[in-house]
Amino acid sequence: MELQLFINAEYSSQTPLPPRIDEHIRQARLAADHGLTGASVGQHLSLGDLQWPPPIQFLSYLTAKVPELKLSLTAVLVPFFDPVLLAESVAFLDVLTGGRLTVGVAPGWVEAEFMALGRNKADRLVAFEHGLRTLDALLRGDEIEVGGRPVRLGLRPVQRPRPPILLGASSPRTARTFAPLADSMVLSAHVPLDRQVRIQQAFLQGKGLTGDQIPTMPILRNVFVAETRAKAIELAMPYLAKSYAHFRDWGLFTQVLREKGEVDRFQELLLSRVIVGDPEDVAQGLKLHADALRTDTFLLRMQWRGMPSEHVENAIKLIGDRVIPLL
Repeated sequence: MELQLFINAEYSSQTPLPPRIDEHIRQARLAADHGLTGASVGQHLSLGDLQWPPPIQFLSYLTAKVPELKLSLTAVLVPFFDPVLLAESVAFLDVLTGGRLTVGVAPGWVEAEFMALGRNKADRLVAFEHGLRTLDALLRGDEIEVGGRPVRLGLRPVQRPRPPILLGASSPRTARTFAPLADSMVLSAHVPLDRQVRIQQAFLQGKGLTGDQIPTMPILRNVFVAETRAKAIELAMPYLAKSYAHFRDWGLFTQVLREKGEVDRFQELLLSRVIVGDPEDVAQGLKLHADALRTDTFLLRMQWRGMPSEHVENAIKLIGDRVIPLL
């Protein structure tokens, strides 16, 4: 089983960011030293009282500090970008990583982010398809037409024909629709396991694959481990709840996942998305997901808004020393 660290750099706008970035570099170094093979970052815009480091710039810095890790964008929100500029940035990031980049892509879902960019959220799937097709073609070295003129990207990635492109989707319909444009999927941390299974099946249908032909498909999961189950719950759940309260306010449960009773069932909805406990609990939870989804690659999100880095660093050490030997 392959485990990677998902760096959840989610902070209040009042938090000084330079020391937090140093903490994330230290976490990535610990991950590399304790048997994790990669690091991944996601994307949200820094609006209002939240700040998130831009993912491409963040990974460009990270690869210089911890060059042995595989790196992945999980996921870059394609409708936010000019697709030609995005392709150039991705190609250069693959160069910086020495060809160790995986590109997760998603259409985005937060209304406020589209409004801040002056874009209509209702057009996001059209923009996503156009951007994804352009990204694919330019990274392959193909010529496309932009405004009636031919365009070919002179800056090429190390990986040929291009870095792997993984689709991030939270619904079977989106997974099925865009499956032909991606190599595989990255399965969202926001989705319970039973829904992940349905989304995976839809993706395979869209690709024309059977259950025996599943490509490498990383599972993003909220995971936290401590010496005891009680301690893990005590350390993790308050920060998880604070983080997911923002997602709830943005409409994750009602508008994106279409789940019922999200106000009354918030704690239940939260628990269905996490693997929290002692090393044996976490190993068992990872095995359960691996068996259900027939994959063995995990991106572990082990930090949430306000959680001290010390908790994360201790969890990374336990993952390496106590969880990996059980897998």
